[in-house]
Amino acid sequence: EEETTIMTISTLSSRIFCNCLSVFLLAFGFMGLELVAIELDDPFGDDNNDFDTLAFARMVFEDTYLLVAEVDGEEWADKLRHRMSCKRHKLQQKQ
Repeated sequence: EEETTIMTISTLSSRIFCNCLSVFLLAFGFMGLELVAIELDDPFGDDNNDFDTLAFARMVFEDTYLLVAEVDGEEWADKLRHRMSCKRHKLQQKQ
């Protein structure tokens, strides 16, 4: 027969202190999991603990420019950089 965790722990020790401690630790662990779930609820928002998606996007663009510069040369990387900055300015003007 399978027993639950609390029942297994309570049968190991008949002392009330150990039983109360085990229930407290389990409840404390579940409350901690709940707090973690609340913090991770919206990871792409504007809070201090959220992902910095703009920094990730900049890093990807810089890596792309470096790859284009290595493969096709600096001229093409500069053209790509200029074209992307023009598109970004157009998008900002629309908003």
